Amino acid sequence: MAIDGDGRPVDGVGSDMGHALGTGLLTPAESARVVDRLLRPDMLRTFGIGTLSSENPGYHPIGYHTGSVWAHDTAIAAAGMARAGFADQAAVVAERLLRLGEASGHRLPELCGGEAIGQRPVPYPASCRPRARAAAAAAPILEILS
Repeated sequence: MAIDGDGRPVDGVGSDMGHALGTGLLTPAESARVVDRLLRPDMLRTFGIGTLSSENPGYHPIGYHTGSVWAHDTAIAAAGMARAGFADQAAVVAERLLRLGEASGHRLPELCGGEAIGQRPVPYPASCRPRARAAAAAAPILEILS
């Protein structure tokens, strides 16, 4: 997943693997493994896919790349799921982004905390609202759910 300060590989599960879905780079079996992994509760949160598994020791739900939920990142994974033939799973993920939009005044934030408080997203302090790449997440949502 990364290289630490001493040049050693860091093992972990993160949302980046979802970017390979639907590209043709993965076999059907590999795609199924990635989809399954992204839909587990430690990755799929109330409002989207977290950037880091909540089972990782470095997880922090309000960390920029250590547990927060990014709208565009989640949309990329959902679109890849749909292209790879996982329409039902893509719809589940797209519904999470719709929840985020509804809870955010119909304006997808750049990112939010990886854990909700009640039914509300936790705003990320430096998140842009609006953010073009977050707004662009609406296109795959529409395609997946129509």
